[in-house]
Amino acid sequence: MTAKHIRRVLVPAAAVLALAACSGTDPRTQLADRATRQLVGMNKAQLLACAGVPDKQATVNGDEIYTYLRDSPFATPSPSTAIGVQGSSAGGATMGVGASFPLFALSSPGGCRADVVLRNGTVARLGYGDGSNPADCADIVDNCLPPAP
Repeated sequence: MTAKHIRRVLVPAAAVLALAACSGTDPRTQLADRATRQLVGMNKAQLLACAGVPDKQATVNGDEIYTYLRDSPFATPSPSTAIGVQGSSAGGATMGVGASFPLFALSSPGGCRADVVLRNGTVARLGYGDGSNPADCADIVDNCLPPAP
């Protein structure tokens, strides 16, 4: 394959991938958003059966607060530098220094913190902590919701 042929294939493919990444809302984000409405009214036993045991529990003014934590499944890109040295059979050596800067992140840092408020044994509210990525929050609630219509 020649460089010209590779460019003919890679440039359009990269454009298609970039457009696909920008099109529409992530279904995982939609699921997490839907859960904030549809879990209200669910009883405690149902919540524990579908979301599992919370990472933290507290009681405030008679309300139970369950906190579920999830790490982001993707590493957050960050700037980096590198130094490389290469030798040759002719006795010479080359050295290079490089730097990289991420153009975009695959996921927001921080994963998700979901707080569920139970009042009288029933879900009264579901909210996500500041800095939470809704797509990461979907992992907590996806077993609690019926498939989207």
